[in-house]
Amino acid sequence: MHQKLESTWREVALAWRRLRRQWRVAALAVGMLAAAMGATAAMFSVFASLLWNPLPFPGSQQLVWMQPTQIDSGQVRGQGFSIPDYLDYRSQVKSLSALGAYSMNEATLVGAGAPQHVSYASVTGDFFPVLGVKPLLGQWIQRADEIPSLPQVAVLSNGLWQERFGADPKIVGRSVDLDNRLLTIIGVMPAGFEYPQGTGLWTSKAVFSGTASQRRDFNYLSVLGRLQAGTGIQAAQKELAAVSARLALQYPASNANRGAAFEPLASEVAGPVEATLDLMMLAALLVLGIACANVANVLLAGAVGRWREMALRTSLGASRTRLAGQLFAEAALLAGVSGGLGWALASGLVPLIRNWRPPNLPQLALVHLDGRVLLFTVLAALGTAVWFACAPAWELLRPRAGRNLTRNAELEEGKSRLPGWVVVAEVAATAVLLLGASLLWRSLQEIEQISPGFQAHGVLTYRASLLFNSLDEMRAQSVFFQRLNDRLPELPGVQSAGAISSLPFTPADFRIHFFVVGTSAASLPLAAQPQAGLRRVLPGYFRTLQIPVQGREFLDSDGVTAQPVAMLSASLARELFPNGDALQHAVRWGVAKPETYQIVGVAGDLPEKAPGGAVTRDIYMPFLQSPAGDMSFVVRTSGDVFAILPEAQRLMSQLDPQIPAYAVSSLEEVLAATTAADRFRAYLLLAMAALALLLAMAGLYGVLSHSVAQRHREIGIRMALGASPHQVQAMVLRQSLALILSGLGSGLALAWLLRHSLDGLLHERLDALPWITVPLILLIVGLVASYVPARHATRVDPAVTLKQQ
Repeated sequence: MHQKLESTWREVALAWRRLRRQWRVAALAVGMLAAAMGATAAMFSVFASLLWNPLPFPGSQQLVWMQPTQIDSGQVRGQGFSIPDYLDYRSQVKSLSALGAYSMNEATLVGAGAPQHVSYASVTGDFFPVLGVKPLLGQWIQRADEIPSLPQVAVLSNGLWQERFGADPKIVGRSVDLDNRLLTIIGVMPAGFEYPQGTGLWTSKAVFSGTASQRRDFNYLSVLGRLQAGTGIQAAQKELAAVSARLALQYPASNANRGAAFEPLASEVAGPVEATLDLMMLAALLVLGIACANVANVLLAGAVGRWREMALRTSLGASRTRLAGQLFAEAALLAGVSGGLGWALASGLVPLIRNWRPPNLPQLALVHLDGRVLLFTVLAALGTAVWFACAPAWELLRPRAGRNLTRNAELEEGKSRLPGWVVVAEVAATAVLLLGASLLWRSLQEIEQISPGFQAHGVLTYRASLLFNSLDEMRAQSVFFQRLNDRLPELPGVQSAGAISSLPFTPADFRIHFFVVGTSAASLPLAAQPQAGLRRVLPGYFRTLQIPVQGREFLDSDGVTAQPVAMLSASLARELFPNGDALQHAVRWGVAKPETYQIVGVAGDLPEKAPGGAVTRDIYMPFLQSPAGDMSFVVRTSGDVFAILPEAQRLMSQLDPQIPAYAVSSLEEVLAATTAADRFRAYLLLAMAALALLLAMAGLYGVLSHSVAQRHREIGIRMALGASPHQVQAMVLRQSLALILSGLGSGLALAWLLRHSLDGLLHERLDALPWITVPLILLIVGLVASYVPARHATRVDPAVTLKQQ
């Protein structure tokens, strides 16, 4: 054992001396490889943290997300669950150790300090036991806190505790004023706990109070659970399906064909970004592969001159195993140093990624370098070491007839095909990356050219929330929104103003079942009636956004004492009234007090999530007939949209100093946010593709330069026999063209096989332009990279060559 260690140490020491003698080549190889390994390790940390373990909760693999489905088709439908349904599931599904629920709300913290908007979650008593994260201070909300008659309590997020209360360690027991209602603070959660994302505090407020808590048709709760130890998700799903079937039979008016399904909570959190993360990781691995290929070619170029050394050592008794071990020691040392530097680089990149906050990537605070990333880096280093050793070993150690210590092998040296095949692989990988980036870029351009259905330029938007704790309080205070909407157009530079309860690209306030008066749908059960999203609108909204309207907009006269009216989105109107006579009909909805609403207008379609996607099926109501507690204002200006913000805020303070403006943005920024994920993917892949192109062309340049250097004698003889410089240059360019075309053919074939993996990320599935431009770009850039070696070949002096002969 001691002898083996001593022998290993000698090999490493010998490898170190050799690399030190060739320090320029070693530094170049280490630099390229360390940069690629560092970027790949950082990307892997994001990939592993957000896909493999996106939840910072104990036993997160036992956490499940419950979503409403249709019993007959199994398709997901609806936006949540009602309180009565949740209570039935909580008591009857025994395969769960806990079943919690929450609903997100917006409110204003008042009292000490300036009014501050906060997003809060109204939670049930089992919410925190499901997640299993202990509070930093105090305790969490329990089932006893669900009773509406008891004093309401709150648990603060760590961020709000530090920002608003100065991290006061004696905060437990104090009160916090939320919408002019005092809540007793019973706990503070640890840093990093922020579920749902963006939550400032959690409270039992209003979960089981009010008439909504008794209605099975009011589905707004998000539900999550924890499986019993040893229970699989499939077994829990069978029990859940049985409970859903019983509820559908017991309450057909609200639960007919209404089921529920479990999926891992991790999938619900990370699922929307899985395609983006897969793409990021694949691109990073391809760039790492190209960097490794370049380093391997550098080592191969150096290995060609070592044939005599290997022949001498063989003649002195060295075995091929010993020689291979020496090559592996050199490669391992090179890869080890690169891996160490790559790890240090990744340590600096990970905080940058967390601070960068790419769009739609949840739980970025979880991203860190851990044992999995270290193992990945070690395996990557070992893999590259094996590759770096095998490539020169294949060239140096395989038997070749006629090679000995005295024979000059230069003619043989130029015939190594391995560097060429490596360049072919680099070009193929680069073609795949460039095609993927080009397709995403073209898709992004097409999306950005699609009209969103409104004019975003010159529009400022912000949101405001009333301070209320009951429907009566909200109705009484709703006059604030009406007064603000009436006075905003009076401000200098304001052309028009309006407000809506939910801006475009955001979910509707809630979904309603309705029917057209005078049709057979009136006799259908509630669950079988058509559905649509409901949004409340103040006068001026459609005019401000320049949304086309058939009929009329809502007026100031559409108040609570006037005839109930409604507007439909164009797609919903076409579905209900193919003859285009929507304005001659009325719709009816409501459970406790059904009302009939005359259709007075049809508004142009708006995309549900982003331009070019599915459009919303919405019903609009006058705010004056159905007040909302939160409204988004839109203000069209004649100049800089943010120039009128101070005046708008001053106007709000005059009307009610306790109501702050938040979510302030230009409507163009709101529109741009819908394509932020597409833009991020396109830019990231373009950057990776550009790096891959640079590395691949550097590899092509290196291979051709080395080939020309090794063929000096052949080129000199050709020129002595009458070959012109133009013919020599053409010979080298033909060699380059063969490598480029081989790589292009392989890359295009591979990209064609992988094209369906991008279907979910593209606006148009088939775009011929990238398939034409990418090969042309690669061909042109490749030939440009080949020009310098080709020019060097023409400068070989045949007289010098013949003299050396």
